[in-house]
Amino acid sequence: MGVTQAPSGLERARGWAARLRRAVVGFPAVVSLIAAALARAVRSLSRTWRFARDRQLRAAELHPLPAPPPTLTLLAQVAMEEALMAVAMSPGRFPRASELDRVADEVRAARSLFAAEGWLDDPGSYHRSPPALTEEDLTWQGGRALGIDYEQMRFESQFAPRPAEPGARRWESYTANHMAAATIVRHRGAERPWLVGVHGFSMGYPIMDFAGLQTARLH
Repeated sequence: MGVTQAPSGLERARGWAARLRRAVVGFPAVVSLIAAALARAVRSLSRTWRFARDRQLRAAELHPLPAPPPTLTLLAQVAMEEALMAVAMSPGRFPRASELDRVADEVRAARSLFAAEGWLDDPGSYHRSPPALTEEDLTWQGGRALGIDYEQMRFESQFAPRPAEPGARRWESYTANHMAAATIVRHRGAERPWLVGVHGFSMGYPIMDFAGLQTARLH
């Protein structure tokens, strides 16, 4: 049997000093990261103002869909979402000019393809019926978030973009796209109508979805 000698008081002090130095060295970087996030969040105010200013222009683009009334509640929600987007999108995730050019080219190519195939005139014809799922296809996991019990259903997605669609090969290269998941919140007792909520940017996790989609209130 080996014998391990306890560290002396001097060794413990040296260990604490080393940890303190590492913390002090990293502190400015943490402060800089927080300051940058707050600075980006402040910019959300100007973006919210532009939303309110340009609302009439976008309303014409959305015709015949109804434009939301410019209430204080709507503007507060816009400001909150802009702030969350600004904080979540660190500078390292900003698209480069070359990526924006590629996306613009792909959008133009997709519009031409969709028009030629008739999908713009009849959007429903673009979608193909997926194969039926069986119980063997599903995996289940339970959990709890924000005081809400949930079940999460996962299965291998059978969706694949058509080869002619712009970006199809890149989409296929993302392994996460090949797995589908649904988080389910059930009622006890009698059956209730189903309500399907589709998460937005930086969501897809129960704790984020339940907050962003106001799941407790809807449930």
